[in-house]
Amino acid sequence: MIQFDRPSLSGLRDTITRLADEAAARVATAPTPLELAIDGLRQSLETKIDSYRRAVVGISGVFDTDQAQSISLLLASSVVERSQLTTTIARVTRSDIVANPTAANNTVDGMRTLRPRSVNIWPSARVEEGVFYSVDQLELLHWLRAESEFSIVAFDTLGDVITHEALARRLDGIVIVNAGGSFDRELMTSTTRILQRKGIRILGQIKNHKATADAEEPATGDRLKGT
Repeated sequence: MIQFDRPSLSGLRDTITRLADEAAARVATAPTPLELAIDGLRQSLETKIDSYRRAVVGISGVFDTDQAQSISLLLASSVVERSQLTTTIARVTRSDIVANPTAANNTVDGMRTLRPRSVNIWPSARVEEGVFYSVDQLELLHWLRAESEFSIVAFDTLGDVITHEALARRLDGIVIVNAGGSFDRELMTSTTRILQRKGIRILGQIKNHKATADAEEPATGDRLKGT
């Protein structure tokens, strides 16, 4: 008679635990709708700009509630993760940034060595009372193209894009973040026409319905809509 060893209860328990851990890990790493949208945005940009390398793209909300700054950080993180490029976000609408277009030889205050293959943010420090950064917009753009492999200029609103017209016209294009509401679309459409007349390239838009960690996932092939 052939006898088969019965599996031990402890061995069976270990197997069940391992399978449960593996299943939990797969669930934990599943991308959220917003992450899928950001990844789609990154892929769409590859077809709209010649190359990520030395490109500088603007991202702006229709309103400040659209959280374009957060979308910028998510996109920058996606580029670093997928392409391993040194990426920099320039937050030009921060309250401590002072434009100084009349200074002939003005340089970017706080210019520093960027961390390679990482997300860099300029200015890196938090806003401090009484501390201001004086920057010529074109000097900032030159620094970004020279020192960073891919850069994002983050605007809070479309009004800020118009305020920074000289800089915006020299970017590789602007991506507009909107909440998907009818008023948002109407304002975005009218403002887009103004920006285009000023020579500012509009790459498209991405929807951020809740302006939080959750957004609607656009349909395949429609993640970055041209306007």
